[in-house]
Amino acid sequence: MKGRNPTADEKRHMGWVARKGCYCCCKLGYDKWEDGTQIHHVFGKTKPNAHFNVIGLCDRHHSRYHNTGLHYNLTRWEVEWGKQEDIIMEIGRE
Repeated sequence: MKGRNPTADEKRHMGWVARKGCYCCCKLGYDKWEDGTQIHHVFGKTKPNAHFNVIGLCDRHHSRYHNTGLHYNLTRWEVEWGKQEDIIMEIGRE
């Protein structure tokens, strides 16, 4: 998906979110998932503040190829973990 390039503040925020680790894994009590944290853009990459509205997820909780992934089944993921908009508010900003 194409999107605009993030500003320096947005890059800093996304780095901060990524360093926190996978949201789901942290809720499960894991410090960080081994394969790293990916940034999930909740509203896409083209809207205003798009790069501030992000959630850190490991591949297992982000991918469409894992049955636990947000892109595999968004409805089921949100039933288990909560609405993405609420998670953004919970994560906060740097």
